[in-house]
Amino acid sequence: MYLLYATETEASNRADQEGQAQNLSFWTSPIGISKWVSKPRITAKPLVGSAKWSLDVSDYILTEEEQAATVDSVTYPTPEV
Repeated sequence: MYLLYATETEASNRADQEGQAQNLSFWTSPIGISKWVSKPRITAKPLVGSAKWSLDVSDYILTEEEQAATVDSVTYPTPEV
């Protein structure tokens, strides 16, 4: 389950918010290394409007509005060899 964002900053801000809500070590300890539950990833192409960034929110606590905005799958660019 994914949420889509137009910018990496928007996706990162939501990832920060969830990391704080789940008390990951980055937010609770001066030596913590876990900041996000999942990190933003760029998609192969805009999926909805101008949304180019995805965030896997399978383990997030979502608002009703966010829940309604989720998509089941995204396509990522093929890595260059």
